[in-house]
Amino acid sequence: MNLEIYYPQEDYKPEIYQSSPKRPWMDAAGDKHPYRCVPLLRANSHGWEMRLQQDVTVWWDGGDLPEAITFDDSSHDYETGHPIVSNNLGSGVLSFIVYALVKTPKPYNLYVTGAPNSLIRGAVPLTGVVETWWSPYTFTMNWKLRYTDRPVTFPKGFPFVHFFPINSVELEQWEPVYKDIKDHEYAEEYLEWNTDRYLNPTKRHDYYKHGTLPNGCPITDPELHKLKLNLND
Repeated sequence: MNLEIYYPQEDYKPEIYQSSPKRPWMDAAGDKHPYRCVPLLRANSHGWEMRLQQDVTVWWDGGDLPEAITFDDSSHDYETGHPIVSNNLGSGVLSFIVYALVKTPKPYNLYVTGAPNSLIRGAVPLTGVVETWWSPYTFTMNWKLRYTDRPVTFPKGFPFVHFFPINSVELEQWEPVYKDIKDHEYAEEYLEWNTDRYLNPTKRHDYYKHGTLPNGCPITDPELHKLKLNLND
């Protein structure tokens, strides 16, 4: 399947990358231990992203009106003059303009959010689902500012938007079913692991990372077990 990208501006075509599995705060952690968390790594690389070509600094005075957010000259691309951010939503919401019209095959929509586990001081990403299988409209990536009366800077290279296709039709067909733990296919293996974890709290349990059960046996379909994704550019 194709994820089609159309650029409305001939002179401004931001590149799209697979989301990096690395994060600065994970690099800074002692012994880089967050990288041992496979679900974290996989989420980091679970989609595509656009990155800022320059620092963008904004201020919010805490008010609800759009003009409560103010900018310096970093709000426009230094080379082309195209605006990068907008304050038209109000309520302390900063909008990054996504210079791309994305098309997905029916019935796939686009899950749009901030890059997973990426941190910005003074702002949090807002998440949306866009019906890109039909929509002829571009979208913005919105961030809620949390700091007031002091600058919030999104640095050059920061992934200001992250997205991946989802099948919302299929999602609506899922039904939560509650069952007793003893009826799980691997109930004995779960109890063995949970007991060992309780008795040996400092022990590294890398069974999930290696795709094995506590007895060392590999899971069925080991080819589906991934530490990170390798998406097409």
